Amino acid sequence: MKKIFLTFLGLVLMYSFANAAPDYTAIAKKLVPPNVNIELKQTNDFQISGFKTFIATLKPQNASVTVYKYLWISNDGKYVIPNLLAYTNNSITQIEPKVKESYNTVNIEWFNRVLSTLNPDLKKSFGNGKTEVYILSDPYCPFCKEQLAQAIELAKQNKIKLYVIPFDVHGEKSTQASMLFWDIESKSNLADALAKVEAAPFESVDKIVSQNQNLIKQLTPKYQAKLHYLKEEFFKHKLNGTPSIIIRKTNTKGIVIVGLTNLANFVK
Repeated sequence: MKKIFLTFLGLVLMYSFANAAPDYTAIAKKLVPPNVNIELKQTNDFQISGFKTFIATLKPQNASVTVYKYLWISNDGKYVIPNLLAYTNNSITQIEPKVKESYNTVNIEWFNRVLSTLNPDLKKSFGNGKTEVYILSDPYCPFCKEQLAQAIELAKQNKIKLYVIPFDVHGEKSTQASMLFWDIESKSNLADALAKVEAAPFESVDKIVSQNQNLIKQLTPKYQAKLHYLKEEFFKHKLNGTPSIIIRKTNTKGIVIVGLTNLANFVK
């Protein structure tokens, strides 16, 4: 009788395990990089037959932004719909939660330490706004140029005080262009360096790099190690993409964003 009971209990446990609900959070974690935390909350919004609807909260490590998006996972956990489009009035829009992102301040003392290693002529500012904005930019990054276009306009209007720090992640030409950026900034000003390198069209960057190879050789001993140090520090603190943006709120606290953002939302 005891053997029969144990056998029956084993069958029940096997049946329960086989029919256990999928681990939806574990499934969702496979959709994001390791440095992004994701939490799920089931909702009744936008239900699809055979699927559960979740609001996914995504929090990149060491960044200030929290992103909210819908996620649909089939009841059996076999299928995932990461985005859903709506077609109305002859136009297509992505279905998103009303609140798509939020921001909180994080400690930026590490960034202050990194900045303290740079000479003043390598961290000049542009604009006289109350809001200090640091853009970590690569001269061959298209998203950086898009972000800088907005930042430069805000700086011209004195709505922000803009700083641009090289973050050369796109190869040797990026490193060479970053050296020229620093050379121009140190001899002139940030606005001039932006116009000629960081915010310039790609063909202009290619041109200035190819025409200044002798100067780049002279600048390499002066700047290459500094650029390498910056890159290592930014990667160490989970800034793994360009542009990366730091908006200073106090001396030790700030908002850290990896990727494009609307800077106008942070202007005082």
